[in-house]
Amino acid sequence: MDISEINAEGTQLRRHQLKMLEMLKYVDELCRKYDIPYYLSGGTLLGAVRHQGFIPWDDDLDIILMKKDFRRLLKVLRNEPSVDYTLQCHQTDPYYIAPYAKLRMKNTQIQEWNENDIYYRYRGIYIDIFFLEPAVPFFHYIANHLQNILIRFAGLNPTRKIKPILTKLFYILLYRFLFPVFNLFSFLLRKDRLSYPLGSFFNTQFEKESYTCSSTKHFEDRLFPVPLKWDTVLRAQYGEYHILPDLDKIEPHIQSISFE
Repeated sequence: MDISEINAEGTQLRRHQLKMLEMLKYVDELCRKYDIPYYLSGGTLLGAVRHQGFIPWDDDLDIILMKKDFRRLLKVLRNEPSVDYTLQCHQTDPYYIAPYAKLRMKNTQIQEWNENDIYYRYRGIYIDIFFLEPAVPFFHYIANHLQNILIRFAGLNPTRKIKPILTKLFYILLYRFLFPVFNLFSFLLRKDRLSYPLGSFFNTQFEKESYTCSSTKHFEDRLFPVPLKWDTVLRAQYGEYHILPDLDKIEPHIQSISFE
């Protein structure tokens, strides 16, 4: 198959991508309004650099902020409710236990392959909102195992009253006490490094200076902010990122989508 046919106009994947693009533009406008710095991240950053838009087969969209700016953005999203979108984090959905947030599109629904979302309050099309924090590989390794335990707690039958209690207590233990200690030690060990949040299962280490300034790249039909040292960031995460992967080995995140 020609790579351009994967997300050709009218396909379900392309419709999905365009919905996520609408959401990105909404977040971009809010961040400009409140002067909140953010960057395209992960496969979205790679798509901007390599394809000037979505990676043809990509079915998610990622942005990333510094932790203090992440908190500011979440506050804005909670204080300015949208007719079309809703914020998903642990505070708005107790069954959502990821360390990062999602912005969800109302009146849509997706089903992911991993089934971690089966008890979520919100299950619409989403974009991921990550943040950067000090987190060295050793603490990522421990945090990933602890996060898996938390996911197992959350996967217990929700009709059992003990389940929400165990999940909430373990979530507080990890995110209010243990992980902040890991962050502190990570900062003391490697002040020049930042990473995705603990418990996210993304362990890449980035040079802190890569995110001290921003540039812009075309992503679809608009310019969006990217790290000034985007090449360094992409090489840290993907290695030789210009080389296309084997399309037969690509694993989609989304199993099915129901549009408005």
